[in-house]
Formats: sequence, C-alpha cells, structure tokens
Amino acid sequence: MARQPAQSSLEKAAAGDSPVRARLIAAALGELARHGVEATSVRALNRAAGAKHQSAIYYHFGDKWGLVQAVLDEATDEMLTTQREALKSLETPTPRDVLEAMIRPFLNFARSAGGRDRLLLMARLSSE
Repeated sequence: MARQPAQSSLEKAAAGDSPVRARLIAAALGELARHGVEATSVRALNRAAGAKHQSAIYYHFGDKWGLVQAVLDEATDEMLTTQREALKSLETPTPRDVLEAMIRPFLNFARSAGGRDRLLLMARLSSE
C-alpha cells in the first residue's frame, strides 16, 4: 500500500472547517482580545478551545499568527461584505450617503455578539 504524502499546514487549514478549528477561532477571539497576542500562549488557546491535542493550532493554522489571521478574517468578512453591498446600492450618492454606508455596518458590527471582543482585538493589534 502506497503511503500518502504529508499535507502542509496550509493544505490542512484549506481542507475545510472542522469543529476543532471553529472552536479554536471562537476561543481565540476572547483570549486574544482580553490578553493580547504576545501575552497569550498557544497552550492557553488550545485549553480555552478544549482541543485534545496541544498541536491543534499548528495543525489547523500553521502557528499562532495563522490563528490570529483566521480570527481577523472571520471577524471582518461580514462587516466588509455589508459595507460593499451598501455602497453598491447607492444610485447617486452624496458624501453623507457614502459615510453612512461605511459607518452603519461598523456600528452594527460593534453591537453584534462578540463585537466588543472583535473591536478590542483589532485595537490591541494596531497598538502592539
């Protein structure tokens, strides 16, 4: 029987969402927002997500920064999509219309479940 070649971390992460991967992203949002990236260990992130294997982050994301990127991607995708749709729907936009189309999704994002943690994480990353 021929042995299958090992998958790279990127191939594994691109293979689709698993329950562990989703738990890691959700747990990381809160942990990273509260403590910052540098002060949060891979071990603490795995523990918060209930991952059985300490290598879960490396398997799904390559490293801690891969997980940070996944958290940011998930946190901002919806807001950016909503902004794009709002801007596309403007027929003859005034500057006020454009500003409102850009800000309203951000305000909704801030009020959403986990919105506070998302904003706190983005603020921490911009200052670290």
